[in-house]
Amino acid sequence: MNGAKAPGAVAPDLSRPSIAQTHSVIFDGKTFVLKFQKNGLREYFPENESVEAWNERVDFTVVPAELNRFEPLELRTRTVQLHQKENPQMPAIMSTDNRTGILYLMLFYPSALRKDGHFCEYSFFKYYRDSGTGQTIIFHFARNVPADKPQTPAELSQSVTAIGQEIVPVIKAFPLYRP
Repeated sequence: MNGAKAPGAVAPDLSRPSIAQTHSVIFDGKTFVLKFQKNGLREYFPENESVEAWNERVDFTVVPAELNRFEPLELRTRTVQLHQKENPQMPAIMSTDNRTGILYLMLFYPSALRKDGHFCEYSFFKYYRDSGTGQTIIFHFARNVPADKPQTPAELSQSVTAIGQEIVPVIKAFPLYRP
């Protein structure tokens, strides 16, 4: 696309914050600062946490223009398929705001990538298409939780419900950003 706007795109909504200019994000009353960026991905962590050992993080992915042929729904579906392939017993919880077209996804990973102990990860995603550029943006919040012992299905269900009740309203209220 060589920087051209996607079909149907209009002028950027300058009332929305710019991901490219965002060095810190406030989510759930906590400040996250930019500590990693690469190819459309920008990751933010609490000031006192590192990229290697974190309890919470937020990130934005601006989907590359060449992948904009995929609707946000298709990207969410592909994410779920990959998750189910890697974690066949783990559920994916999906919802759509029919008024705005924003898609939501919650995933649970029994083993997080964090290497300084055994952690599980709860991930929440918000998929939407930017009205100005037509690019898909994925906002993601993740929380690592110590997992010293495996959870029973009932315990997992309780923990997913509890964190969902905490985070879902926050991620839904989180503002839409532009690239």
